[in-house]
Amino acid sequence: MQHLYVILFLAEGIRPSLISSFYAAEYIDQCLSGKIDDLNLYTKKINNTWGKSMVWGRRIAQVFYRFPRTGYQLGVKRKTAPKRIAQILSGEMSYEDIAKRVIRRLLTQSGT
Repeated sequence: MQHLYVILFLAEGIRPSLISSFYAAEYIDQCLSGKIDDLNLYTKKINNTWGKSMVWGRRIAQVFYRFPRTGYQLGVKRKTAPKRIAQILSGEMSYEDIAKRVIRRLLTQSGT
């Protein structure tokens, strides 16, 4: 299971790079073909697409590394961990989605 998290952290450099490259090519093509005249639209697109997600990703990492036992229990040890990792890597779920699920789980566990 720990290998899955190594893959997640390695792939998290690849996935944003590929998506960023895709949008860069798209906006350069639109600029060269005269459809747009402002390449700053690319920057805005990346900020809108990744900005919020990266903030949540950093928060999750900070909690995970500060409280590794809790991170292990709430993340790595769960039976759904491989599915969640696949959903993150595929873009089906965001870090914000994951964080909200964990927060909800913590609140319901502490309330019972």
